[in-house]
Amino acid sequence: MNNNIPNIFDYATSELSQDAFLLWLLNHAKNKAEPDIAEIGNEFLLFLIKLYQQKFSLKILENNKGSLQIKVIEKQKKVQFKGVNKFIDVFCACEMNGNKFAIIIEDKTNSKPHSGQLKAYSQEVANTENYQDHQLINIYYKTGYVFEDEIESCKNAEYAILGILELSEFLKKFKTDNLIFNDYTSYILKKQQQRSSHLRSLALTESA
Repeated sequence: MNNNIPNIFDYATSELSQDAFLLWLLNHAKNKAEPDIAEIGNEFLLFLIKLYQQKFSLKILENNKGSLQIKVIEKQKKVQFKGVNKFIDVFCACEMNGNKFAIIIEDKTNSKPHSGQLKAYSQEVANTENYQDHQLINIYYKTGYVFEDEIESCKNAEYAILGILELSEFLKKFKTDNLIFNDYTSYILKKQQQRSSHLRSLALTESA
């Protein structure tokens, strides 16, 4: 990792930038124009499904051989909750071996869930006619610190948390020449290293 090379994600640090990366990756998985990134996108979706499956002790994807067929990808999918418009950051509907999935990604950098948004998103998708025969996969994707109240909110709303440690382990498995993917991976790995260093420093201070 060459830290001297400018990385766009050092400047594009907002949740919208992170949304953009996720949508970029999923759309590559759908259109397969760049095979290596398409494969990573496919693996990412499988990773999300398995993460949710493990968190809630489900058996929804026992045979994971083959490619997911992506039907729908939406940015800022609009749902109504108590008469108010709310927007799912990233939504993807896909199918594999006869299993249909509706994947909700609530993307955070440093903010927290609010106003019952997690339950609202999953309830509204579950009640949508097009997705009533889909298994919901609810993902809370956060690259900042995840606090106890967030963990409790995710548990109550049945969201699996994808934090920076798990994300780092996933991303660093892949080798590609794609600059966007490599920049995001480099950014996340560096952020994780800084987090680990900070936590070690806190531990040493507390034990002194």
